[in-house]
Amino acid sequence: MRDTPDAKRYLEKRGLRSAELVERFKLGFSDRMLGPALPDKNRLAGAQVRGQLERLGISARAATNICAVRWLSR
Repeated sequence: MRDTPDAKRYLEKRGLRSAELVERFKLGFSDRMLGPALPDKNRLAGAQVRGQLERLGISARAATNICAVRWLSR
C-alpha cells in the first residue's frame, strides 16, 4: 500500500496522509484486478473461489470494485 502511487492518491484525496494509519488499520489496496484473475465462474475452481469470497462477505463483483480495503485478521 505504501509503495502504490494510486493507493496513496486515493487516501490523500480523502485527507488520509498518515503512514501510521496504514499500519495501524492494516490497510491494503486493490487495483481491481482480482475479478479477471479468478477462474471463470462456470468452472469448478471458479465456483469454489467465488464461494469462499462470498462466505467472507465479498462478492467477486464487489471485489473488483474495491479501492481500499482493510484486511481483517482473526
